[in-house]
Amino acid sequence: MKILKIDLPESLSILTTLGKKLYSAKTYQEKLSYWQQALSPNNPYWHYGEAQGFLLDAPSGQIHVIASCDKRLPGIGFLGFYESDLLEAHDIIQEAESWLYNRGCKKIVAPFDFTILQSYRFNELAGDATFMGEPTNPLYYKKQFEDRGFRYFNHYV
Repeated sequence: MKILKIDLPESLSILTTLGKKLYSAKTYQEKLSYWQQALSPNNPYWHYGEAQGFLLDAPSGQIHVIASCDKRLPGIGFLGFYESDLLEAHDIIQEAESWLYNRGCKKIVAPFDFTILQSYRFNELAGDATFMGEPTNPLYYKKQFEDRGFRYFNHYV
């Protein structure tokens, strides 16, 4: 099992593979469209942000996360674009956190895909999103972040 730093085009490829495994066809298509737009070099986020993809590649599955920071929000880092077909997060979250700390981040928010205009929370209900824009994720994602010390900031009702 190794953790690799990967570029954003490779992140899109990994997300595509994991998404096919994890989601229904409808949800996968919605996520794929979202990932393609968010990770596009034309995303205006790149005027302010920098990001690094991470991949944990194990014989039993993969975990993907992107660490990002935005110069408009000094000292705050984000972990997002999280997808996993493993039930435990292992050390990938810690590796991504280290990347952020090395860039001066003192606070890390997760899950958060670059900005509030993109995915920024876990859905605690099973199944596909009930409406457009609602996050869709396996229920074990929340526990993976809690196991690494992340706590709720707020609940969406």
